[in-house]
Amino acid sequence: MFNGIDLALNMRLPRGVLLQGGSSTGHVVLDNCDLVGKVDNPISSNSSGLLASPSSLYCHNAPPFLTQLKFLGMFPLPWWGLMTSATFQSVPGPQITASYPVRSDQVAASLGRNLSAGTATVQLIAPGTMFGDRLNQLDYRLTKNFTIGRVRAQGQFDLFNLLNVSPALLQNNTFGTLWQQPTAVLAGRLFKIGAQFNF
Repeated sequence: MFNGIDLALNMRLPRGVLLQGGSSTGHVVLDNCDLVGKVDNPISSNSSGLLASPSSLYCHNAPPFLTQLKFLGMFPLPWWGLMTSATFQSVPGPQITASYPVRSDQVAASLGRNLSAGTATVQLIAPGTMFGDRLNQLDYRLTKNFTIGRVRAQGQFDLFNLLNVSPALLQNNTFGTLWQQPTAVLAGRLFKIGAQFNF
């Protein structure tokens, strides 16, 4: 079940100024507690008693409300027909989990039997309780239009990741020596010069 609220902004101001953007705040609640052990894997019996799998420990997952912000602004400069624009986004970081693979020989003594699949994966952190650093990204563009005969051209200068932040986009969530090691981070600040031609 999703609960949330979205806000949107769209403003066209004098002198060609444009502002757009909005925010989205919400969360998705997942609950399969009524199904665990009944439909997909019913309770079974062995010499040690009744066993129910999978565990119902995290069958109700209600993460906190998270907010995304995204904005775009565009306005002309009073010099040489230049147009400038910027985009900003602030989104939650990736969810942090800790999956721990357990072998039969590690739990057979306390469980009273071997694991049916030989291994099992245990979640050491409740889902939806820990998140990485937020991504706050600012991009900037400066453009100028030209007319060359019948050809319309636009020169472009772009700055990507102006704040030069480097939060993790993806990370290793298997508990061990490489736990939480980033596997992808936001690329560092860079600039690009380009042109667009319309015939």
